[in-house]
Amino acid sequence: CTRRIMELIVNNATEDEILKESINSGMRYMREDGVEKVKLGLTSIEELLRVMSEEGEEEALLCRNCLKSLKPDFVTCPYCGFSVVNKCTRCERTRESEWSYCPYCREEFSQANKMQALSPESFK
Repeated sequence: CTRRIMELIVNNATEDEILKESINSGMRYMREDGVEKVKLGLTSIEELLRVMSEEGEEEALLCRNCLKSLKPDFVTCPYCGFSVVNKCTRCERTRESEWSYCPYCREEFSQANKMQALSPESFK
């Protein structure tokens, strides 16, 4: 905690003001720190996702390719273009990431159309 952050707290600053100063002072979100540790080989993606879900991260979803955070409704990673679709494009039914074909309508999933996101469900 920096002197400036302590001053903001004492002066009843808003949460947004304290957060902005914290980020400007070098604070990183747990997700960002965890991704860095995965890249350095200090922890596994499974452990990061487990901790994020325990800590109340609403949707622990990361791109398999670039490990950037994704929102649950994204169909493509906006950073690297990998597909994160978890539904068949033909019948719109939920599918598993490792499937090559839809068991409901027989649609073949191309390599580019395979689900490329990591989520806690990916490891069950």
